[in-house]
Amino acid sequence: MLASYYVLAVRNPWSKSTYMMFWCDTQERGQVMACINLLGLNNELHGSHLQLKLRLLEMGVQAALSDLRESASSSGTSGAGGLSSSSPPHASAADNAAQLLRWVYDLVVLDPNPDCSKKVSTKLLDGVLGLLDALLVFHEGPQEEWTEMAKLSFGVLLSCAAGPQLELCAMATAKLHALVQTRRQAAPEESAYLLYVLDGVAQDAIKAENQEHYSFLMPVVKALVEKLSVPLCVPQYCLDLPSTASGPVFFEEFQSYIHGEQWRQFVAHQVRTLSGHKDLALLCHTSGTWDPFHRTTL
Repeated sequence: MLASYYVLAVRNPWSKSTYMMFWCDTQERGQVMACINLLGLNNELHGSHLQLKLRLLEMGVQAALSDLRESASSSGTSGAGGLSSSSPPHASAADNAAQLLRWVYDLVVLDPNPDCSKKVSTKLLDGVLGLLDALLVFHEGPQEEWTEMAKLSFGVLLSCAAGPQLELCAMATAKLHALVQTRRQAAPEESAYLLYVLDGVAQDAIKAENQEHYSFLMPVVKALVEKLSVPLCVPQYCLDLPSTASGPVFFEEFQSYIHGEQWRQFVAHQVRTLSGHKDLALLCHTSGTWDPFHRTTL
């Protein structure tokens, strides 16, 4: 069977060359992913089918990065995002990368399996960060931002920031912090959405007494509070908010403040309202983009 062939391929020494055959056929990719889920439904596998999809995506991201580099270097003129304006026979390098990011979102964010280690790895996230840079997903310039990819990317980053794997959290929060600091044209709704989600993650970290997790989140939270100071009238609603200029003292004092009535009312009525519930809209828009069986767990 086709799926069985590729399941074996990603685990044997010939997997790289075999995978490149798979990579060149866009229609076959979706069939393979669907078949892997069917195998998980109908068979007792040696390992989780989610780990098989994770392995394929890790390899796919590396192949996409290679395609993007070759596309850029083989063309004297570049199209949007610094990529070659010509496309290979099967699809453009940018379209391949975009398809991969949608699949990564489906696995990392939408799949309900609680075991994050089966759905994301440092290798995958590192490759995704490379794709975001190569595709200029968050580039602020004369051309329009790639809105769909930006939303999917935020979903993946927030999921990794919220997860129990601290190495992934460190990578994700570092990228989020950089985006908050550099995206001058970002809409206040975007910043409010990020703050709303990370506020919940920070509360959970404090309740679990996970200081290391909390410490990774706080630079992003602090940057968002400062960025939203005017749009959300922070000084008016958060009279007792510790000074963000106090450095490490802010991180320490905010642990108590975050549970207080003043901050909770502010988040519920100001932050949540401005965020516009972007998470629900995004989930509805992307649900089912992997295949009909993407919610199966093992």
